[in-house]
Formats: sequence, structure tokens, C-alpha cells
Amino acid sequence: PQGPMAAPGRYTVEMSQRVDGVVTSLGDPVEFQTVPLGNATLAADDRDALLAFQQKLGRLQRAVMGAGRSLGELGERVSYLKKAQSETPAADESMATDVRALETRLADLRKQLNGDRTRARRAEPTLPSISRRVGRAVGAQWSSTSVPTETNREAYRIAGEAFTTFLAELQQFATDVEKLEARMEKAGAPWTPGRIPTWSME
Repeated sequence: PQGPMAAPGRYTVEMSQRVDGVVTSLGDPVEFQTVPLGNATLAADDRDALLAFQQKLGRLQRAVMGAGRSLGELGERVSYLKKAQSETPAADESMATDVRALETRLADLRKQLNGDRTRARRAEPTLPSISRRVGRAVGAQWSSTSVPTETNREAYRIAGEAFTTFLAELQQFATDVEKLEARMEKAGAPWTPGRIPTWSME
């Protein structure tokens, strides 16, 4: 894992070992002092403010990466639902329509988060996606000791606002996938990932 550099100041380090799940300290904490090397061309005067921005950017990156993984898992669940719907005699046509609607929404969510890959493959200009804006800002900031550029600050603002909207849509999408899974369960569909089957002896 990577992250921003620690700001100059006093820190402590302590070593411990874990054997069979039991953690044992190997000594007392030791204090040490970090100082800037003085080789930065445009060093930030306020290193705490710099670190605060970098940590804020890191929290956005964590959320964006997690949302990307969640979107991938939901996409897999939709693919299984599509297959299960075609193999369920009791599934009505509205379920097939709902699966197609979920596929359309899934494609839109992927485009918002990761960009229009179809256009990009054809060397067509595309707008920067949420993940691309965050990735570029993180790439510029993790090894920087300079004041964040306006470009990086603007990337954070634009990506953050877009991600707020995206996250609400993703949460609603997840809810709608669960609702369709519940309907498929009632229709006796084959098991699909993300769904616990129901059963009764009656």
C-alpha cells in the first residue's frame, strides 16, 4: 500500500510479533524525529495542510476503488441473473425486461466511473472519468512536498462531486439488483451469487 509521505515531526515505532494469533511486544516504543531534507524546489510552507489534502485525496481514492470492486461484483450478479432468468419456466417476461434495464444502467455506471472505453479504443476524445481524475491527482501527490496545484485541487473537487452522485446511483442499483434476486428466488430460479436460497418443508 502507498500513501502520502509523513509530515516532519515526532513519531514512535514499536515492534511486536504474532505467533498463532497471539501478539507479543518485542520492546518499548522508541521515539524519532523526521525532518525535511531541504532538497524540495517548491516546498510547501504548511506541511500539515499539505498532508491534510493528501489524506483527503486518499480517502476519495479508497472509496472510488471500493466502489469499482462493488460495481464489478454487481455486474457479475446481473450476468448470472440473466442466465438464470432464461432457465426459469416460472419467470415472466417482465423479469427479462428488468435484467436488460439493469444491464443498461450497469454500462452507464461503468462509463461514469471508468470512462467510455469504446470511444477510447477508437482513439476518440473522451471526458476524464472519476477514477482517472483521482488516479492522476494521487499520482501527482503521493511523492510531492509542494503545495497542491490548482489542477489537483480542481480534480479532487470535480471527481468528488461526480462520485457523490455516482455513489447514490450505485447504492440504488444494488438495491434494485437485490429486489430482482428476491423475485427470481420466488420464481424458483437456479441459485445465483449474492443470493441465499429460501426453503421450507411445507
